[in-house]
Amino acid sequence: MGPYIERPQYMAWLRRWEGKETVKVVSGVRRCGKSTLLRMFCDALVDEGVDPRRIISLNMEDIALDALSDYRALYDHIVQRLVPDCRNYVVIDEIQQVPHFEKVVNSLRLNPSCDIYITGSNAYLMASELATLLTGRYVELKMLPLSFAEFSSGSPVVGRGLSLEDTFGLYLSLGSFPYMMQLMDDAQTAREYLQDMFNSIMLKDVVQRLRIAEVSLLQRVARVLASSVGSLVSPTKIANTITSNGQKTDVKTVDKYIDGLTGSLLFYEASRWDVPWRGNRSSTSWIRACGACSRPRRLRSWGTCWRTSCTWSCSGEGFRFTSAWWKGEKSTSWLNAAGRFATSRFPRALWMRLRAS
Repeated sequence: MGPYIERPQYMAWLRRWEGKETVKVVSGVRRCGKSTLLRMFCDALVDEGVDPRRIISLNMEDIALDALSDYRALYDHIVQRLVPDCRNYVVIDEIQQVPHFEKVVNSLRLNPSCDIYITGSNAYLMASELATLLTGRYVELKMLPLSFAEFSSGSPVVGRGLSLEDTFGLYLSLGSFPYMMQLMDDAQTAREYLQDMFNSIMLKDVVQRLRIAEVSLLQRVARVLASSVGSLVSPTKIANTITSNGQKTDVKTVDKYIDGLTGSLLFYEASRWDVPWRGNRSSTSWIRACGACSRPRRLRSWGTCWRTSCTWSCSGEGFRFTSAWWKGEKSTSWLNAAGRFATSRFPRALWMRLRAS
């Protein structure tokens, strides 16, 4: 596999769906490792004896493939490379660069010899749009930045004799994006990289997509969310706070901006539930930040940063979380793959699980 950081949870998902006729879509925040995961998958296939001619891997950001930016040209190119009478792995990265790419994918899916995998910018491959373009024909793998276990396994500091607590402190300081592993000895460069990536996601996946004119208002909403990680968030309260500080806005605008920020996967939402009645209380939600926002200087405290990092460590193991109220007390509960409550009382239970990993 070379110098790649192992992502066993995601690799197992790809293996489970290998050979199925549905289209495999890998989504996630920018720079979380989607393209690298598919390269690892292709390398593993070759190591197992699959003829490289049967793996058609294309990165549509490569200028050498500009001639394939027309969907008909892309389809013809792939069909010409198919090896007859055997399974062919079709891997297309950054597929949103091809207008009407869904026509290519839907047509290839009709060929039983094609096993299709695609990735793309989350701004273009949001679940709502995939449901329209590939209705009933796809499964989605939602990737996250590195969990603590993945960070520890691939970190160059592992051989330096650092304790588990010191390694976890480094994880909190650097953030959880894979490229940070190459910058951990240069704190200034690491900070600049995270800031530039945060700005890039804001510009490309939120501002341009939603055609936002008031960028300063979006930035204020993002700052409020970052300072509210791990707490209940209400669009009405955010709108009132910003208006009282001299920048007029309304609930509808704030709600739109929050949708854009969660759609870009800079932030993640945990719907609020009443546990005894299983009733959804959608007026408020708990917010978690992704690795680009999870450093202490953006969050309220190290404790908030710590809880956010624990969230991703368990999410990377297949758990999903929801905020809940039990007899008037707030807590975060975790659901396992079967949809049953697996853990609660967030800090201690998740820390014990983190240590076990």
